Amino acid sequence: MTVYPAYNGAYANVGQNTGIRATWDSQGIAPPTPFWIAQTFPNQIWIQGGYYPPGWFYQVWDRTRGLKLAGTTSNKAITPGVHTFEISAQGKRWRVLIDGKSIGNYGVGASVGSGDFLLTNEFSNGTERALFRDAAALINGVWVPAPVGSSYLSGLPALGVAGNLQDATLAAGTVRIGGTARVVSDTLLWGTDT
Repeated sequence: MTVYPAYNGAYANVGQNTGIRATWDSQGIAPPTPFWIAQTFPNQIWIQGGYYPPGWFYQVWDRTRGLKLAGTTSNKAITPGVHTFEISAQGKRWRVLIDGKSIGNYGVGASVGSGDFLLTNEFSNGTERALFRDAAALINGVWVPAPVGSSYLSGLPALGVAGNLQDATLAAGTVRIGGTARVVSDTLLWGTDT
């Protein structure tokens, strides 16, 4: 997997949970740009799952040691369109699902996620378009919409990251990547700061 110098998207702290999910829409672009969702655990294990050319992937990292613990990459492409990505618990094992099908699982040693929820997309110049929507966390057996989302940027200032506070046509829990909006890291995208 190639490492790019910058990526951007949104994060939400949804509190302790047993799953996160979001729907990703390529906006009809083929091939889709790289994207993923990720969850951090109290023991600093981090799981991510999504698409990175040439296909879907998942990875598990120990954030304290910067060590990749597990993962796989497929050569199976993600078709343009709408796909649901989920990371959810089965006891202390967590699985990564695309459209309800498991692509991997790992025993993270924790039965709940810490609440850090990341939706992200590789970017270069803001022309790539993608839409994450319906960001939610599984809390007490119920999928609950993420109440607040903020921009997450690595590297350069974000090109084209917007939520419904930047574009009222977007629903809460939705992040559009691509376009002309410019935000800095930690800009509120939806919800209210408490």
